Amino acid sequence: MLSFEDAAPYLLERQLIDPAWIIDGSLTIQSAASRNGNLKIEGPRGAGLLIKQPADPAERGRETLGAEAAFYQFCQQEPAAAAITEIAPHLVYHDAERCLIALRLVPQAVTLARYLRKAQEQRVPIELACALGHALGTVHRIFSRGELARCPRLAWLSVAAPWVMTIHRPTPQILSSLSPANTQLIRLLQRQEGCADRLDSLHTDWLVETVIHGDIRSDNVLVGNGCGGSPWEVRIVDWEMVQLGDPAWDLAGALQDFARFWVDSMPMTANLSIDERVALARCPLDLVGGLCRSLWNGYQSASDQAGPGSDLLLDRAVKLSAVRMIQSAYEISSELTDLDPRSVIMLQLGENVLSNSELARTQLFGIPRPTAFK
Repeated sequence: MLSFEDAAPYLLERQLIDPAWIIDGSLTIQSAASRNGNLKIEGPRGAGLLIKQPADPAERGRETLGAEAAFYQFCQQEPAAAAITEIAPHLVYHDAERCLIALRLVPQAVTLARYLRKAQEQRVPIELACALGHALGTVHRIFSRGELARCPRLAWLSVAAPWVMTIHRPTPQILSSLSPANTQLIRLLQRQEGCADRLDSLHTDWLVETVIHGDIRSDNVLVGNGCGGSPWEVRIVDWEMVQLGDPAWDLAGALQDFARFWVDSMPMTANLSIDERVALARCPLDLVGGLCRSLWNGYQSASDQAGPGSDLLLDRAVKLSAVRMIQSAYEISSELTDLDPRSVIMLQLGENVLSNSELARTQLFGIPRPTAFK
């Protein structure tokens, strides 16, 4: 793994940084917060690189990093996918032997998660969600047209439904890695009437229509000041789970993440009821609805989705957002002995959305059904 000590010589040898950065003292190397051993390389005037390298290449890290690099290379070389280069990171270098990639740094950009945490909840610009929806719609539209998604150079893309859809029927591999809290969560899912059948139905109905990111969440979205006609620039990063699949899954990730923004703003002090937590949430539920409507409007404008087919896509996204909520609850509890309030709320919210997606669409996500299609 590339370290602080050997990063500069490695990058110089491959002509990835300017020697003048070292001579004039403008080069900085920092650890980038991540589950991986990433390094942030910065030079003058915002120039720089993000070095991505898995902490343990033996554990699927080599495979997922290779998939990410291959997708970036395809988009940068294929004229029909040129628009994706304005949405995804720019790959500068791929070292398959050392299992690392170098991506062009996006200056003055922060993750959407960090932006939302720092912003005053009532003043979050909903245009950010519109820009994210537009980016997702662009990706899905480009790869759903013609033969692009079926290009032989993308034959390595998986088409499998996400693993979490079968979490209520855990495999031996999953069972071997469960925390005590994960075990409690799965048992609660199994006991919830109708939950298993609904998850099975979503798994059966999984569609393979276009290239999808596969892990849309605010930690995987960079935002910065835009130029031209848009006040915001959005880049979707960490394409490690890129695959062919259902565009509703990416939308579901964004819907779930906005709902989780609301949940995370609730006090998690012990002995509070759920009604008290909701009443004391710093983020108003109306903001979730505003963000989700803006997301959907941006998506429709870029994806050429319209009419009843568009509404069916949104209905699937709402149902799949429940699966993403269950996944969030699972991830929160992955290192816990007992389920904590946040994981319980996310699990219950997911079960509620699964059991009544129509109500969730209007009351939680604030997106009414078009009059013409009622």
